[in-house]
Amino acid sequence: MATAPNDYADFDDDLGPEVEVMGSRRAGLAGVVETRLLGLIEDGRSELVKSLDSLVQMVEALAGKVGEREGNAVAGLAHQAVDTIADIRDTLRDRPIEALIDDGRELVRRQPEIAVGVAVAAGFLAARLIKASR
Repeated sequence: MATAPNDYADFDDDLGPEVEVMGSRRAGLAGVVETRLLGLIEDGRSELVKSLDSLVQMVEALAGKVGEREGNAVAGLAHQAVDTIADIRDTLRDRPIEALIDDGRELVRRQPEIAVGVAVAAGFLAARLIKASR
């Protein structure tokens, strides 16, 4: 006895609300995870900006000391480093997280070797920080 394609129509109608609830739960869970991750990223960004502030101050002091001893050429390079670090700090502080994530994705697409290098360096630093905290 062959069944017509419409014999299962009632079956689809019976599962409709449950499937919607499962989909909304999944979407709700994804929303919670995304919100939590964005919060963690925001916290990390704040700490990184604070660290970069300290680095800028340290390199500025170093540039002043080097300038006194070595002359303008070395001091000029140190001040360029300060400007570069300050630009990175300002970009991290002022741009929305989503824009930074999009920039990161674009960088990975354009230059995957840099992305791998950054990931290796970040992993090394994370391992050192974890080891130091024990």
